[in-house]
Amino acid sequence: MTIATILPRDGSSAPGVRPPVASGARPPFAGTAADSVNRDSTGAGVLADLPAPVTFTCPVPPSVNAMFKNTKHGRAKTQAYEDWRLMAAAAIRRQGVPKIKGHVVINMAFEIDLVRADADNRLKAMNDLLVDLGIIQDDSLIPAGLFSKLPPTNRSAHIQIWPVVANSDQTITATFHATHNGAGGAWIIEAPSHTYGDYNEHV
Repeated sequence: MTIATILPRDGSSAPGVRPPVASGARPPFAGTAADSVNRDSTGAGVLADLPAPVTFTCPVPPSVNAMFKNTKHGRAKTQAYEDWRLMAAAAIRRQGVPKIKGHVVINMAFEIDLVRADADNRLKAMNDLLVDLGIIQDDSLIPAGLFSKLPPTNRSAHIQIWPVVANSDQTITATFHATHNGAGGAWIIEAPSHTYGDYNEHV
């Protein structure tokens, strides 16, 4: 199952591409004061494409209950947790996952038992590893997130990280699509958009 499909809301163009402007039509803000105000000295501005999401897969993280154990010296990582960190870190490095600065929204889907397993208590292990690897700067910079359960086909975790652009009126819309029995499903995220008054620009 695909955990996310990134498409423009009107379906008229590929991800990351603005809908085409009709021949002879004047693009929004072209040559106006708004255009010059919204652009910085480098030529970039709020009309520039929003960053694309970062996606990767790795082994499913352990639950919080399986992360630590009590020892005579205090709390310590379990062997299962240590092993997962090594395997997941290797998988992330193989996929060349880039580092992201600033705030992010994360969509996580775990291939786990749809009946007995909890998805929400696996978030901490994944977030902590992302910080330790420098993929994100800190888990306090995650203002929102999504998680879901998928059938345990390969025991994989599917991660999608969306950069949050400050001062851009960025909108991220997600729809949950449940499995037939309602025990699992996936969040489908639309391409983010900028909003300027009555005009929405999809990127």
